[in-house]
Amino acid sequence: MKLNETLNKIMEKIKEDNPKANWGNLLTGVGILVLIAFFSVWYFGKTSNDTGLNQIINSVKNGTPNAEVKGAKETPTMNKVEVLSGEGLWQVAERVCGDGEKYNYMSLANNLNLWSEVKAGQVLNVDCGPSN
Repeated sequence: MKLNETLNKIMEKIKEDNPKANWGNLLTGVGILVLIAFFSVWYFGKTSNDTGLNQIINSVKNGTPNAEVKGAKETPTMNKVEVLSGEGLWQVAERVCGDGEKYNYMSLANNLNLWSEVKAGQVLNVDCGPSN
């Protein structure tokens, strides 16, 4: 069976559920889903592997206090913090400020834009913004 015949059979089955379906709508929908998936991976792609036991082990190795409990705020020495492996601005703000949404203050304090890449070992100035 040719590819064209196979695709036409698929479209016939789709049209059973939705008589107004056509190839343009189908391809547009698939294109939108692909774009959403791409931008989601791009935007949320940086994840921290330093959760739970790994976070405690890394905090002990790095000598950062108050990290015994996941999500606890750290007390950075002299308002500076070192970026750990796998972290982006969000994860640094989450680790240091207790709230990843404070990443915008961290970016401003370090003359970075919101999309700047940070590297493991990089030292950043700490700014958690106004306290709630």
